[in-house]
Amino acid sequence: MRKKIIISAIDLHIIDKIREIRSLSIPYVSQSTLSLGIGFAQGFIGQVESFSEDRIYSLRQLNLIANYFNLELKDFLPGEKINDDLLELEIEMIKTTSTKVQIDKYGNVIKNYRIINGRILTSDEIDTLNKSKSRAKS
Repeated sequence: MRKKIIISAIDLHIIDKIREIRSLSIPYVSQSTLSLGIGFAQGFIGQVESFSEDRIYSLRQLNLIANYFNLELKDFLPGEKINDDLLELEIEMIKTTSTKVQIDKYGNVIKNYRIINGRILTSDEIDTLNKSKSRAKS
């Protein structure tokens, strides 16, 4: 299934990193297990990882996940700053028959999506997006 999303580059990194951490954990930690383990509804992590409803992790949720895995918040962040802000991506979600995350022969977690098209939003586009979001809230 293809979908268009607008997401910050840092949020995309964090979502991928948490998916990798839970997938490589021994024992394996499913989306449901992590969701319930941090006190959220069973489908919460799945919604974030499938980019549903513009879900991203809040700082509180990141802290709860860090505590769950006995990690530091910095473990979710990239080693260096990310220069890109908001990305507009056309992605295709990859369906598998397994409920577990797929690992390649090098031990890397295979993403659950493929980027078809992508671009960095301009500062004017970001301003327009921010204005439309603030109007929607009022």
